[in-house]
Amino acid sequence: MRKYQSKERPWAEVARDLAVNLNAWKERASVLSINSGVGYQAIRRMMRGALHNKTENAIRLCKHFHISLEISDKVIISEEEKVLQAFREAWSGTSKHTELIIALIKCTRNSMTDLSNERICSSRYEA
Repeated sequence: MRKYQSKERPWAEVARDLAVNLNAWKERASVLSINSGVGYQAIRRMMRGALHNKTENAIRLCKHFHISLEISDKVIISEEEKVLQAFREAWSGTSKHTELIIALIKCTRNSMTDLSNERICSSRYEA
């Protein structure tokens, strides 16, 4: 079960993220204008650093670049969710990797030994 407490991020932090995305934009400003619904001149000003105010256009660009305006503090994350999150981050999607992960889980299932050991399972499962 997850519980979140949301609050708004400081605009200076959001503006930095937006500036990074604008500087990384490789296409013309007119393409960004069409894709985001923000006027060309406004985009040109923002590309030159005019991101001091939280305007409708700036918010539209944040949405276009998927920049969150809120902070989400995770209050509770279950152990199962931690394991699943680690699995999703590490898994390559290949059958070989799947077999290695399953073997690791099986060899640690009954062994609650010191996890600081460098080798938990035998080397036969190494990639």
